[in-house]
Amino acid sequence: MNRSKHPTLKTTRSTTRQVPEFYMPAMPPVALTEGMDHWYRLWRKRRQLRHLLVLDDAALEALGLKRDDLEWATHRPWREDAFAALRERREHA
Repeated sequence: MNRSKHPTLKTTRSTTRQVPEFYMPAMPPVALTEGMDHWYRLWRKRRQLRHLLVLDDAALEALGLKRDDLEWATHRPWREDAFAALRERREHA
């Protein structure tokens, strides 16, 4: 079998794939993006609580918060929602 007689073989060998100017790779798995979004939201909530720690005790008391509770909530494990932990602690106190 002579390969030169098959036009498809010639075109496949001579064709080179060109990458377009804007190349969009495959999307990451949905579970990965949802997990990243979850971790980002937990981080933002914890950061918001840390920003409250700069207030003085009178301002925190006006908001119905205690400095000890805020510090406790910000030191919870990363996978735990700091706002939910603070809410539960205040309900049980």
